[in-house]
Amino acid sequence: MILPSWPLVVVIAVCGAVVPGPCSYAPDPAFDCSAGDPCGRNLACVLVDPTSPDSRGFCRSADVACEDGQLLCVVPGLDRSGLCVPEEQLLTSSTHCGDCFARCRGGASCVEGECVGEPAPDACLPERGNFDCGGGEGCVDGVCVDGAAGPAGTLDPCDDGADCDGGLCTLAICSRPCDFGCPPTTACDDDAVPGGLCVPVPEVGCFE
Repeated sequence: MILPSWPLVVVIAVCGAVVPGPCSYAPDPAFDCSAGDPCGRNLACVLVDPTSPDSRGFCRSADVACEDGQLLCVVPGLDRSGLCVPEEQLLTSSTHCGDCFARCRGGASCVEGECVGEPAPDACLPERGNFDCGGGEGCVDGVCVDGAAGPAGTLDPCDDGADCDGGLCTLAICSRPCDFGCPPTTACDDDAVPGGLCVPVPEVGCFE
């Protein structure tokens, strides 16, 4: 056998040291969507465990994705993008309480399709940041105030909650409650705030 005359060079990049980006976290490649990360246009996310706010799932055609007994909940502002939600879950889900994306504010519970224990209208829980207020509003002393939200989005760097549109800064990263699930590189800390808080998880290297 004739060997090639040029030397064989193998380069292995150590995660974080040479190549940033995809190696900064290790998402499960078997799944491609979650409750907090909807599928693209004309697709719906079929969750493995619809009762879990952190459940992952598979993107499928919105025309055929939902099975009998499930409701296709279209993500607000994203035409034909959504989640398949079991109809019985509308009685207990704080994310889909009584209807698609009828979220219970303040980490309140959903009982028989009705939110129980919500803050009063225009009121908010400061420990949940601005998440119980409308777009652009910030939670100031328990009241939603127009224009009080910061400019940085979820997972953007921050010094404190005032930097973030959601009003929450955790480990120098803008965070959010777990109401719609948590984005990649974060996990839900159920005890941090009412409804849970998405907190950064340690980076996972590509090679040990």
